[in-house]
Amino acid sequence: MGLFTSGKRKQFIIDASFQFRYAITWLILMLFFIAVVMCGLMFGLKTVDRSTTYGLGELAFMLKADAIFIALFTISVGIYFVILSHRIAGPAFRLEKSIQRMAQGDYDFSVSLRKNDYLKHLANDLNDLLAGLRENRGVLSAIAEDIKTLKNTPGMNQANTELINKIEANFWKILEHKKV
Repeated sequence: MGLFTSGKRKQFIIDASFQFRYAITWLILMLFFIAVVMCGLMFGLKTVDRSTTYGLGELAFMLKADAIFIALFTISVGIYFVILSHRIAGPAFRLEKSIQRMAQGDYDFSVSLRKNDYLKHLANDLNDLLAGLRENRGVLSAIAEDIKTLKNTPGMNQANTELINKIEANFWKILEHKKV
């Protein structure tokens, strides 16, 4: 229940598989981009100034600096995408739990997401569906009361009583199946 009452989630890893795939995909793309940029820089260094010779120490320092930059950049991009995936995985998790509640027949709640979360349009659509189901439940309750009133009406002939009993049985079958 805590997921629906608080505005903030306490953990960033909601769906580890989804978030891991999401972050890895972006990290691979970033590494590819960095590799292309590094190849361009290396090619540029070779072609710009052939008269300058670099010592082995200078080249090693440049490569270490580049490697540190790439590692820090990759780590920061990875952290960013875990946080970004949290804005997708969290709402997806909340929507999944809401649908499970609906499947159990609980329609007396609404789905709320945080300000910067994704999938808000799905939450709004689910809230509209919940409102419709609550309304339908009210209509069905009124129909059940009408059937009860008809059933208890004095002076009904046998055929009408049997028809009302049949309608009532079918009505309750529908309600059991729909978990309304």
